[in-house]
Amino acid sequence: LSNGRLYMSASDSRLYAFEHGEPGIQDIYASFVGYLPLFAAVAMLVLLIVFIRKIKNKSLALGSWLLALAVVLFLSGTIMLEYIPEADWGMGLLVFMSLPIIIVAGILLLVYGMWQKRKIERSDNN
Repeated sequence: LSNGRLYMSASDSRLYAFEHGEPGIQDIYASFVGYLPLFAAVAMLVLLIVFIRKIKNKSLALGSWLLALAVVLFLSGTIMLEYIPEADWGMGLLVFMSLPIIIVAGILLLVYGMWQKRKIERSDNN
C-alpha cells in the first residue's frame, strides 16, 4: 500500500495499481482474457473427443463440432478484442477471416452426414 494505492505484481510481470478498484480490475480481466483461447481450445478438444466417441456418423459429429468451434472462436475473439485492443491485427483478424471457411466446412459435413444417414436407412429398409 503506497500513496493510497495497492500495488500487486502478477505472474505475467505486470504491475497492477488498484485505485478505487476499477482500473486494476480491468487489467485483471485483460490478463484473464489472454488465457481464454487456451481454455476454449481445451474445451473444444474435449467436445470433439466426446462427439467422435458418442456419434456413429463421423461426418455429422465433425460438422456439428466445426459449427460449435465457429461459435466459440467468434465469442472468444469478440471478448479478446474488447479487453485487448492490440490483438486486432493478430488473433482477431485471423479468427474472423477463418470463420466463414469453418462454417462452410461444417455445413458441408453436416449435409454429407445427413446424406450418409439417409442412404444407410434406405439400405436397412430394403
